[in-house]
Amino acid sequence: MAEITDLSLQNMPKGKQADGIDIDIVKVNSKMLLPSTYSVSLVTTTQAPTKNRGDCVCKQGNFLHWNTKECIAQKPWGFECGFFPRQQQNRVCQDGLTCKRLNATDVYESSGKYKGWTATSPATCEYCSKEDDCTTGMERHLADCVRSGDLKRMEEEMKDEDAELEPWEDSEVFEAWGHKGANLDDGDDKDLDAFGRQEPKMCVTVKVTVPALTMRDQSTRVIEAKLNTTLQVIANATQKADANASASGKSQRQAVAEVQAEANATYNATAYAEATYTAYAEATDKATATYKAVATAEAKGKVKGATEVTAAARSNATGAATKIVNATRSMKAKGEAGVLVKLKQTGHGKASAEAEERATVHLEDVERVTKNATVTKEGRGSLTKVFQATATAKAIVEAKACISARQARKMLGQQTMKQSGETFARAVYKKAEREAYAEATDRATRTAVKMATEAAQKRINTDIEQQVKEYTEAHREELEKIALEDAVNSTAELKKNLQEAAMKEAMHKAVEKVKSEAPREAQRRADAKAKKAAEDQATKLATEEAQEEAKEGLEKKAVIKAREEAQEKANQQAKEKAFASAKTEAEEAAKEQATKAAGEAAEILAEQKARKKAEEEAVKKAVEKASQIADSKEAEVNADGQKAEHNDSDHE
Repeated sequence: MAEITDLSLQNMPKGKQADGIDIDIVKVNSKMLLPSTYSVSLVTTTQAPTKNRGDCVCKQGNFLHWNTKECIAQKPWGFECGFFPRQQQNRVCQDGLTCKRLNATDVYESSGKYKGWTATSPATCEYCSKEDDCTTGMERHLADCVRSGDLKRMEEEMKDEDAELEPWEDSEVFEAWGHKGANLDDGDDKDLDAFGRQEPKMCVTVKVTVPALTMRDQSTRVIEAKLNTTLQVIANATQKADANASASGKSQRQAVAEVQAEANATYNATAYAEATYTAYAEATDKATATYKAVATAEAKGKVKGATEVTAAARSNATGAATKIVNATRSMKAKGEAGVLVKLKQTGHGKASAEAEERATVHLEDVERVTKNATVTKEGRGSLTKVFQATATAKAIVEAKACISARQARKMLGQQTMKQSGETFARAVYKKAEREAYAEATDRATRTAVKMATEAAQKRINTDIEQQVKEYTEAHREELEKIALEDAVNSTAELKKNLQEAAMKEAMHKAVEKVKSEAPREAQRRADAKAKKAAEDQATKLATEEAQEEAKEGLEKKAVIKAREEAQEKANQQAKEKAFASAKTEAEEAAKEQATKAAGEAAEILAEQKARKKAEEEAVKKAVEKASQIADSKEAEVNADGQKAEHNDSDHE
């Protein structure tokens, strides 16, 4: 298991970044402490939060003049920024500069409704120091600018200031604050006797709330792992050596060969054949015949006796007949066939041969040697990572500041100091109240922001430490792997020494091996070459002998076989042709005879049917006609009888 430590070799300068801070400022109360009385005025004025105040009135690089309400360019180094109210001084100087107060008496004067209470004091634009914690660019502009929603509030605050101080407008207050003896040196306080050697003070309590200050910070950490491990160092070396050697070899070999020879022969044959075939054919035919017949019939009546009648009739009839006839035909045909015959024959041969050969070899050998050693080494591995965290904190601070009459007079301008009576007294305690409010606000704001910042930073530090812990655990295997690699790398020198020793040993082994093996290898190769040469020669002689045997009588055998096959094919062809011709002739003759016989039979049958039908029709007609005549005669006789009876009746 590796020992893992947070070295923190690089703690980057705190790149603390805080989002826009939403600050609520509430003037809890203002207290005026007089020598002979104690007067309290509770004030509930609230400065609006920095959020939801609208857009900046002026563009970046400009600020709003507190009196004229015009946007003017920010001022360069050395500009006297002190005549602007303290609440406005942070906007007056250019980026990289800050308005710093001088240790001097206020010589600035404001006119109109701001006269005597603008809380100004000598100050100039100076370069920012590290302690000033200055911001620049858009970040500073968005944080410090006067916004559209602030203008109305500023006017209302001016009015509220006058209304809030009205309760102190009495003779006792004016007398306490308007006494100029307090402006004397600290040792010269004779004019304070009337007030029990006390002087009036203005104390203001301000409550500042930072509801949510969000900070971002980062820290670069180096996490190191130490690992003690036992390693086996292995070095492999491969070396090559070569040597030359020559040797002679002699060999006698015997070979047996079997060779197959091939011969081609062509033969054309002619043959004649006769074939007889009997064919049967069946034919069906139809015929139509017309026949006229005459018949005589006798009809007997009741009155006049028998009457003989002759009638003729013509009739058509169709007859169908089927006949089966056979015919036999004999035909002769000629057949011709040509045949190509390929005939193979195997011959055998046997021979002996002797050969002598010489061989030269160049022998190479590669030897591999492994050296190893076991050592214990310490390895170190590290990972560097930037950890980031964001935290939000809240702070509420209430601060109190008191400004005495003496301190307020020192802050007044020369023109104000020339005043007297109520006007001067009012200017003094307004100055004291304004400065006390500004100082309490500044002190509370700084403290609240500092407390919120420290709380957020503490949370960030805790978060980062937790991140470091989690990161260390998550990357423990990776750190151990890096440490192990470092331990392995530390064995490089040992591995180098082992490598050199392995190379020397491998070279020695390779040289010794090729020196002893080369002569033996040369002899083996010479013997193998002689053996092969003898085998090749013996095989050649045996093959020649076998070829002679294989070719003997092969062509004659091929011709005989070709003739036999050609004659057989010609005979078969002649038979097939004769049979086909006989079959064709017999089938055609049988078909013709069957058709003729069927036609003749159909005609006879049709004539017989027509005759019979016509005779039957003639007899039928004669009978019908004779019957009609007999009936007609009988009717005439009946008519004559009735007529005679009628005549007889008339005579009577």
